[in-house]
Amino acid sequence: MTTLSAVDHRRAVGFLNTAARPLEAALHAHHRGTGPAQAVREALAAFQHGNGGYGRGLEPDAQHPAPSALGTAMALQLHARIDTPGSDPQVAGALAWLREAYDADAGVWPMRPAAGPGVVSAPWWKSDSDTALVAVFEGCRLNPTADVLACFLHLGNSTDADLIAEVTVRVRAAIDGQTASLGMHDLICVARLSWAP
Repeated sequence: MTTLSAVDHRRAVGFLNTAARPLEAALHAHHRGTGPAQAVREALAAFQHGNGGYGRGLEPDAQHPAPSALGTAMALQLHARIDTPGSDPQVAGALAWLREAYDADAGVWPMRPAAGPGVVSAPWWKSDSDTALVAVFEGCRLNPTADVLACFLHLGNSTDADLIAEVTVRVRAAIDGQTASLGMHDLICVARLSWAP
């Protein structure tokens, strides 16, 4: 296995501490045991909207300022990594936003809002058409819906039991309905269900 040399490691840490977003610097320090979880929570707060959802480019591919299921699921995964309890105001707010954002008719959380003019997105998201995006992401049945389900399983509470049961059935059906192997991003989202209790 190839590893970084001590010199390259110091350079990488120097870059994190001087050029990376405060979030990544705080995550790295926490992972190394030199920074508190609270610093990660404070850095995450900069990406959270008053309605509880996370956006503002938290997920680097999605530079849309508005909250999205993709950004909110990513934030909750980071909260879980640092053992933030479900009762924490940031987590509770994010879960409340996700409850409201759920598209019950489609049985999914839409990946992100329509981009609109002037919003920077990854090259594979160069469409302002929700219809085109749904086709690209196969209706969001697994990405990000399986990710969001994992967040509810890990951080939700007993009031989420009906939502969890409904989404679990839909995610299982989406997995069973795959005629070909899962795409990489769908597979990652499904695999994240394994970190839920």
